Amino acid sequence: MSSPAGCLAAGRQASPRAVVCSSESRGIHEDLRGTIPRHRSYLFLPTPAPWPRFAGAAPASLPGLGPIPTDATTILYRSYPNSSAPLEPFLWNAHDRMITRGAARPEADRGPAATACPPLPRAPFLGVCIHGRHDPCCGLAGAPLLHRLHNLLPGTPAFGVSHIGGDRLAANAITLPSGYLLGRLDTATDEELSELALDGLLPLGHIRGRLGSTPAESVAEIWFRQRYGLRRPDDLPRTTITSQHGDHYTIAAEHGGRRHLLDIRRDPHEDGQIHFTCSATEKSNGLRWRITLRR
Repeated sequence: MSSPAGCLAAGRQASPRAVVCSSESRGIHEDLRGTIPRHRSYLFLPTPAPWPRFAGAAPASLPGLGPIPTDATTILYRSYPNSSAPLEPFLWNAHDRMITRGAARPEADRGPAATACPPLPRAPFLGVCIHGRHDPCCGLAGAPLLHRLHNLLPGTPAFGVSHIGGDRLAANAITLPSGYLLGRLDTATDEELSELALDGLLPLGHIRGRLGSTPAESVAEIWFRQRYGLRRPDDLPRTTITSQHGDHYTIAAEHGGRRHLLDIRRDPHEDGQIHFTCSATEKSNGLRWRITLRR
């Protein structure tokens, strides 16, 4: 299992430019909100280092889990260096936000028989992207964040994971079972990281969106959470798209007796174009959302 320093080194070797994509994104203050993929099902596989650049397709089935959904996205993960905690494959989907667990196996055992081992911690699962072979920024920002988390909270259920999207928004993380993607977590405070890892409380300035929702719905939800300080994942505003014209949406957001109607528009970023990944040869428009409160 490689160390955080090893992840950083791999990231530096892969970088084709002096300016990395995350620096460009931060430089124009690109919006984090609404930067979520449309994946709805994830298969997490415990896998030792080194990881390939791409995690690969999910297998058709696994012992203890049975058939794997055909739309499942594979995420490789591993525990923090020097941890002896046994790991297990598991499934998560955006429909019911449940973790379906398989049985852990020793690394040398690749046969069909599963070996019973203690399950993953029951506290929130926090996966920090440290996949420097996929994009340097994930190693440069993610590996030190994972190291920081374990120094801050020894034994915390924070794991290194492979690519979860949004390279330029590193350090990225996914928290389960709530299914939120988080970005630029390296700038979060120690208090925010502790509350996230121990209690699942969301750092409001770092939410990219909730998997299973559309980007515009995630933007409306994050606006509502920030307005009323809703950090618990279970305090979930209900969002309803009432109209859409291209990248212009009208969305109703409500929770706890409060209801607002929002005009939400996605526009090209006024401060220019950036590389979305460190390996990108072309620049793209940075993301910016404009939100107007109608009532």
